[in-house]
Amino acid sequence: MEADLGSITIHYEMFGTGTPILFIHGAAGDHQAWLGVDEQLFVDRQDWKRIYLDLPGHGKTPAPDWLNTNDQVLDVLLQFIDRVIPGVRFAVSGFSWGGYLAQGIVYMRFSDVIGLRLIGPAMHRNLEPKPERMLLVKDETLLTDLDPYLKGLAESALVVQTPDTIGRLRTWQLLVQSALQDDANFHSRLQWAYSFDVDKFPQPFDKPTLILLGRQDNVVGYRDAWRAMDNFPRATFTVLDQAGHMIASLEHVELCQNLSMDWLDRMEQANRG
Repeated sequence: MEADLGSITIHYEMFGTGTPILFIHGAAGDHQAWLGVDEQLFVDRQDWKRIYLDLPGHGKTPAPDWLNTNDQVLDVLLQFIDRVIPGVRFAVSGFSWGGYLAQGIVYMRFSDVIGLRLIGPAMHRNLEPKPERMLLVKDETLLTDLDPYLKGLAESALVVQTPDTIGRLRTWQLLVQSALQDDANFHSRLQWAYSFDVDKFPQPFDKPTLILLGRQDNVVGYRDAWRAMDNFPRATFTVLDQAGHMIASLEHVELCQNLSMDWLDRMEQANRG
């Protein structure tokens, strides 16, 4: 599906009916990376409309030349929300860069958001040192016939190389081969920090929240997210050992899905109340 916003067209997929949840991927890949993981949450769960989009410069959404800042990317997402789910309250989930954008959506549409899930989120200030790169379980025999892109991902992002984690990585091969390459030029020119302090919400966000972090995540760490915890009085904050940046998609999928199911339960309970 395509949402023509005039100056940019956003590619997305949508499933189900009911309360919308917007899923925002990170700075590598496109919506497909999370669709296969998150759709498992809704096999026996109704009344949720799931929206997976390709961010600018990813998948089938090009990044026009005028797009240079995360303020502009956030504005595009707000326009997308107004076009696809106008006047409706919604939940939002973001991974890594998508987690930063998700926080911006909460800041700008505070009263419209009923729940927030952040997975390995990038934060605004980026103050605290990150854990050093650490490989706790290593088995190079599992990497021999991987696609070069995926082998690099396994060597740089995974904390544990096991048949399970590498097996999940292998399922990404066809997706990576079919997706358009990320727009490296877009990311090289993107001005990262918002012009506003997203760490200072208008008031504490008292809706069901889930924050998932890896103890060995050398990309975003976990301490900066903890510094922002006063924003989220209803947050489950989880830091898992033997977990890097791919905590929920490759390394601790079942546990993270159970925590995500609890997040959905809490939102449904709040909606009924």
